[in-house]
Amino acid sequence: MLQIARLVRGCLSCTLEMLCYLSSATTKN
Repeated sequence: MLQIARLVRGCLSCTLEMLCYLSSATTKN
């Protein structure tokens, strides 16, 4: 159960990082 929560948290942070990267890349163009 703890591993699943950790995995989900990692996926969320990864997705947030990708969203931030995409938004910043779109703002530059």
